[in-house]
Amino acid sequence: MAIAALVIYSLILLIIAVSDIKKHIIPNKAVYPGIAIALVLSWQTIGVLVALIGAGILLALMLLPMVFRIKMGMGDYKLGVLLGLMVGFPHIIMVLLFTGIISVQVSLYYFVINPRTKSKLLPFGAFMAIAGIITLIFVGVIWEWIQSLQFSF
Repeated sequence: MAIAALVIYSLILLIIAVSDIKKHIIPNKAVYPGIAIALVLSWQTIGVLVALIGAGILLALMLLPMVFRIKMGMGDYKLGVLLGLMVGFPHIIMVLLFTGIISVQVSLYYFVINPRTKSKLLPFGAFMAIAGIITLIFVGVIWEWIQSLQFSF
């Protein structure tokens, strides 16, 4: 991925993460331009089809919590589309993995180590944005490592 795209994507995701942590809001003023930028840059980086498949897969997977009545804000879904467009398929799987790791660690702190937490709302969008930044930066190294693993059953 081009350095310029990496910097632009990281800045967009950083703005979203900070906003979600401070205000529990994922601002449309960052998400919608980010989606447009990601669509334009996907022509030069990962390819439009790969980006659209990544966005569709993540959006479909994020709809599962609705089935189980787990509350998520609409901003989380829009951020999922943005992340899918940024990293594409199959790298979106890494975003999901890192989001899970980050959210479990933060949840353990808030609910187990420090149970007197005032707010029970966790900024899931911030976890997704941070996972997106990690994936964007380390996708090459991690993907090479995954492909080098030889599974024998």
